[in-house]
Amino acid sequence: MKCSATVNGGSDSFSRDTELGPSLVPQASELADARVIYCAAPAMGHNQESHPECNARVPAILDSLQKMELTPEFRGKEVIRIQNFRSASVDDITAVHSSAYVMGLEKIMETAAQEGLIHIEGSGPTYATATTFSESMFAAGAGITVTDLVVAASKITANPPSGFALVRPPGHHAVPRGPMGFCVFGNVAIAARYAQRV
Repeated sequence: MKCSATVNGGSDSFSRDTELGPSLVPQASELADARVIYCAAPAMGHNQESHPECNARVPAILDSLQKMELTPEFRGKEVIRIQNFRSASVDDITAVHSSAYVMGLEKIMETAAQEGLIHIEGSGPTYATATTFSESMFAAGAGITVTDLVVAASKITANPPSGFALVRPPGHHAVPRGPMGFCVFGNVAIAARYAQRV
């Protein structure tokens, strides 16, 4: 399986070796020079207008990073933005969340497609649209990708970069059995469990 990344405007490949344990192996010397690695998953289809957590959030932050000149275009090798990355697998998600929750969420996507918007049972006003499941898997994949790259960088430099995944739906409140506080999956916990496993 391949995961390609855009590094400073060019395309570099990072390969994922599933037989030896998934890890992204950097093929770009820029990884050693980077101070920050980040990626974004804006989940534009996961949206409820006028909700505190709507699809305007990630684009607004990306615009601010650009205006503050904190992007690869302005910072060169210091900043790497990963543009293409894989979604998390169901196994990645069920390492943290119950299978019943994950499978149930996937099943209700058809209902969300018909109704336009539904509320997911759990704590807090967490909603779902027809794209919520796939976009939540992609958001969790962003965290895994950043984790892989920071760990890979730490193997080639004593001063590895920091990493962040700017994602929606957010994932800091979700609990093992369900959503909480606008969050569908626990993205940080998923990335941490992934790091423990591999």
